[in-house]
Amino acid sequence: MSLIGRQRTWFWALGSMLVVVLVVGSAYVAHHAVVNARSATPVVSLAHPPLQVISVTAPGPSYELLAQDAAAGHVVALASPSQPICPPFGHCPPAPPLDRFVVFDAATGALLHQTPLTGNAATAAASLMLFTDEQTHTAYAVTPTNVTRFSTITGAYLGGYALPAAITWQSESGGAYDAQSQTLILVGDGQLVALDATTGHLHAQQTLPVATGTLVDGPVLNSAQNVLYLLAPATPVSQPALLAYDETTLDLLAQSSAPDVVKLGPLTADGRALALYEQNGVVLYQPALRHVMSAAAHTIPALAGAKALGWNTANGHLYVATAAGLDVRDTHGRTLATLPMRIAWSGSVPLLVDARDGLLFLPGAHGQVIVARDTSGLRNTPPLNADTAVVLAHAAIANFLPFTNQDPPFVTPENFLMSGTVQGQTLPMTYWIHYSDFLWTKGPYPGTTEALVTPDSAHPGSYLVTFTITWNETFLRTHSWVSAVAPDGSITLRSDTGDIVP
Repeated sequence: MSLIGRQRTWFWALGSMLVVVLVVGSAYVAHHAVVNARSATPVVSLAHPPLQVISVTAPGPSYELLAQDAAAGHVVALASPSQPICPPFGHCPPAPPLDRFVVFDAATGALLHQTPLTGNAATAAASLMLFTDEQTHTAYAVTPTNVTRFSTITGAYLGGYALPAAITWQSESGGAYDAQSQTLILVGDGQLVALDATTGHLHAQQTLPVATGTLVDGPVLNSAQNVLYLLAPATPVSQPALLAYDETTLDLLAQSSAPDVVKLGPLTADGRALALYEQNGVVLYQPALRHVMSAAAHTIPALAGAKALGWNTANGHLYVATAAGLDVRDTHGRTLATLPMRIAWSGSVPLLVDARDGLLFLPGAHGQVIVARDTSGLRNTPPLNADTAVVLAHAAIANFLPFTNQDPPFVTPENFLMSGTVQGQTLPMTYWIHYSDFLWTKGPYPGTTEALVTPDSAHPGSYLVTFTITWNETFLRTHSWVSAVAPDGSITLRSDTGDIVP
């Protein structure tokens, strides 16, 4: 090849490389050019006064199951060391097994007792449900094959038993406990059973009118009427069906069509109605009778949008967990207070409410439990405190995070703790960088998040909440958002500094 030919080839090669560099570089610049774009203004206001947070459990343990012994003033739970960190695509790693039974003081949220799930108590490590008996101060932890009992006073292991061999399911899908008769009712894989909760003796067993493997919602127990309610899902040839069973014999009492119902709600505090959720956010009250088809359900506007429900018979307030957070409403549907946090709770079980002290126990992100006090309607409402400020800032951070054209985002509100600390406690995280232009993902990169809260010295009664992320992408990088939380619950982004968020 001549010298001129070699030079032309070299120039073409150089030009091609420059084109590639320009394309890649422009895509990289375009990716980062949107780093300061946000979806909202840097001020977030609440439409209603914030519910007061009085305590948040320390980060680390994940409290997976909660139950209440109001007579003892305790809340009990089963906990695992942490929640799994899921990658942006593919399957999440399995959650670590439960490793302790814990007892909290209901008034303060203080941890009173911990019982390791070792030795004979190890059978509770695979628990799916937790029930309490306030008369005997006993907790029942239910696994697919065993029941383990603990004291709700001291947390001590009290014994346990294997489920009867006649039960052939792979796992339960629901359950209920009747303290009056000390009966444990479980449902799974088309089977309904009633057991003596103390001994495990099988009282009754029934086959449900559903196909094998069908996930039936419930049961919800109406002990006054001695009846159980279940919701069978729709099939290609039938609508959802509301089923009523005799609690003692497990005989089918009634079956009625529920065409728009998608989930079974709890029994109301007075025991007169069963709540039913519809797909469009409507909540119905079905009169709680043994023969459910004998009375028509009616709409309850005050509960619109509910995902879970609770009642306070002392002040007449309704607690409505929606997709946006928790509302305190009166019987007319007026919102009195709100707490903008996602609550991880089953819609068929009432929210844990201590009516005497106006307390609620709310499971939140990363297995942390928030203890809140309902002071709405009182003449003298308490001032904003640090715990409330962090929960409010946690909800508002979604408005301040940059939009970096990633799917899923590099950082989300769920990456942060719901409690602030001055000791520098951090939450281990892993991060991935996704460039949609190149259709590949880089990472994971190890990192942490941290939440700090301090009084705002320049504005008495306000707090500064700092959310910080660190990640090791070639070298250690960090970014912080500082939010100012005002006494009225409004949040202002005070600063946004650090390395560029991918």
